[in-house]
Amino acid sequence: MDFQQGQDFLAGLSEVQSILPFSPVLIRDLFILTAEDSLGSLADVARAVNRDPGLSAAILKTANSAYYGLQSQISTLDRAVSILGMKEIRTMVLFVALRSVNKRIDPNDFDLESFWRHGFAVALTARTVANVLEHRDPSIIYTAGLLHDMGKLFTVLLRPDHWRAINVLAVKDGVPLLEAEEAHWGIDHALIGALALRSWNLPDEITEPISWHHAPLSAPAFQEASAILCLADGLVLTGPDAVDDERRILASLTGKDRTDAAVAAAAECLDGGASVHGVLF
Repeated sequence: MDFQQGQDFLAGLSEVQSILPFSPVLIRDLFILTAEDSLGSLADVARAVNRDPGLSAAILKTANSAYYGLQSQISTLDRAVSILGMKEIRTMVLFVALRSVNKRIDPNDFDLESFWRHGFAVALTARTVANVLEHRDPSIIYTAGLLHDMGKLFTVLLRPDHWRAINVLAVKDGVPLLEAEEAHWGIDHALIGALALRSWNLPDEITEPISWHHAPLSAPAFQEASAILCLADGLVLTGPDAVDDERRILASLTGKDRTDAAVAAAAECLDGGASVHGVLF
């Protein structure tokens, strides 16, 4: 284990701010304006995004992509916010940021399409679970689900040598990636992703569940959200018949009947899935 290299890597994660094609202040402002208890208006969100002309153009391009399948072209940001809603615009701003990360990744080092297909599937599943459990803001859970494995991407981007070594170790020892990460440098992708996204000004209600989605009951806060991510990740990876541990964790927080109902609803949405092209590539 190279513990010091792991700690040094964490200490330098603020450098991911430079990847953003716009100021991280904008992300902070958007999450404030679109919070459940916010008095922010559609016009406020449009004004915030319009502060960056390049971002505005990127948002309009995304809004008019096949992913959204709108009947007619959207030509102004105000109309985009009006049609798609404030929280969807917030998600689209994150899409722009994520495309900037994607462009820096060597496809020989990482399968981006599989990564994002998994991220979208977990996001949709987590939101379904959150809706059944009447979580205060399922859109936040969706975003956390989409970004839950971002630590892998940041590791590939910033330290591809360590990423390769971790994968070699996982194969050699026949252990899950999470165990190989811990053995290699004493940290895992969940913590890496949470700290990196915090430097982008994403709120704690997203970064904390990401940090603890492999150990929800150890989370100092947002345990239910962490458990939802844990369950959604397991459902996508292994299906509803192989998530006994994840179900027990969530049931300890929300009750068995509610958890069973959430799993049943989530299982129905697992067969679907949108293409990641048009929004992230």
